[in-house]
Parts: sequence; structure tokens; C-alpha cells
Amino acid sequence: MKLFNKSAMFAAGAASLLVLSGCAAGGEAEMTEEPAPDTEMETSEEADSSSEASADLSGLSITVGSKQFQEQLILGYMLVEAFEYAGADVTDQVNLGGTAVAREALVSGAIDTYMEYNGTGWATHLGNSDPSFDPDVLTQAVREQDLADNGIVWLGQSPFNNTYAFTSSPELTAENGGAFTLTSMMEYVNENPDSIVCMEEEYPNRDDGLVLLEEHTGLSIPEAQRNIMDFGLIYTETGNNNCDFGEVYTTDGRIPALD
Repeated sequence: MKLFNKSAMFAAGAASLLVLSGCAAGGEAEMTEEPAPDTEMETSEEADSSSEASADLSGLSITVGSKQFQEQLILGYMLVEAFEYAGADVTDQVNLGGTAVAREALVSGAIDTYMEYNGTGWATHLGNSDPSFDPDVLTQAVREQDLADNGIVWLGQSPFNNTYAFTSSPELTAENGGAFTLTSMMEYVNENPDSIVCMEEEYPNRDDGLVLLEEHTGLSIPEAQRNIMDFGLIYTETGNNNCDFGEVYTTDGRIPALD
């Protein structure tokens, strides 16, 4: 499967650790160097650069959540193990569900923390448009607004970026003579009414999802050609030529694994 040119797509961004402002770890533990993307935990001015290694969270009870796709599961369990290693009493709520489910769990206090993406925070949770494509600027803007508006703290920032892309099936890629662009993909879909585009449930409804692809290309994907499925299945179904095109996340290792 080949990645398309995704320069026109809204960057979902690297993830940050979210906590309600009243649920941070006492301001004692700085987590920005923990092995998790865009992690941010509330810190005191007294916290120094060695606090990650020396943090003692004994007596802290914390509930860790995550969304339901592979990167989020890995990051969620990394958080669980990191907090347990530091002595915290951890309740594992990893694999909660989609974006709306995880956010509501945080807002309601059902969980204390989970990983979230700065682009999702900007567009979906805060309702903004025209994001900065500088990750430092975007993360800081989301951090300031979510704290001011909702009392939610964004902690840290990862060195990698996860965003939307599309892959094409091996047979279709070969038939095309190589990778599609976003525009040639949409042209193919419109010219071939039996072609199928596989997407997970959130993508067609997100402000940073399908609407931007359609705006960029001036073309739409007919309802009859959309196959909404569990996100984990899109990779194998596209690799097996059952989806002509599949929506993916760029950090997923199955993209190179399935060629």
C-alpha cells in the first residue's frame, strides 16, 4: 500500500497527556520526558530536570484512559506502567472508545488522564479552525485555551506526529503504475462507481477529516462507495484488496509491514 500526498490534510498532531487541573499529580512530577507523545503533566516551579527519575507518586490514585486504536493502546499502557513504576495506584481504563468517549470521560472525572492530539484539541474539542502547522505554536495555543475554558491541562509534547493519510490496495496501486495523489484518488473513485473507500466511523464527521479532503480536491466520495469499519480492519482489508482505498494513521507500523 502506498501513502498519498497528504500535504493538504489537517495535521492530527502528536499527542499530549491531558489531566483536569485539579487532578494533576500534586505538581510534583514532571512527565515531559516520559516515553509518551506530546505528554504534559502539571509541574511546580520547584520541579527540576531530574524529577522524572526521582518522582515518588506513592499514595497517588490515578485512572488512566485511552482511545481504542493501536497507537493509543500502546501509549495508554506506557502511561499505566510509568505511573505504577513511580508508585502510584493506577486504575486501568485503557481502550475506552473514540475521541468523544475519551474526552467526556476526562471532563466528567471518570478518568484522570489520557493522550490526546493537538490538532484534535484545536479543531474538535475547542471548535477552532485555521490551525498553526508549527507543532510548538499549536500545542501552546491548545494548552492555553483548554485550561482557560475547561480547566484541562495539556502536559509535554512528543517528538513525532500522527496524522491522517490514505493507502491504496496493492492491485490498484500496480494498476495505476504507482502511488495516487489525493486528487487522482478522488477522480478514480468518481470515475469508478464500484470502487470502495474504507474509513473508520469518526473520519467522515470530523472537522479535520473528510471535509478537508473534499474541499482540497473539489470532489466527494458517494455514500454508496463508503465502507465504514473498525479502524483496525482497514489495514488488512486494504492490503487484501477488499478496500480500494483505506484511511490510515501515518505512525501505524502496518503500512510498511503490508507494503
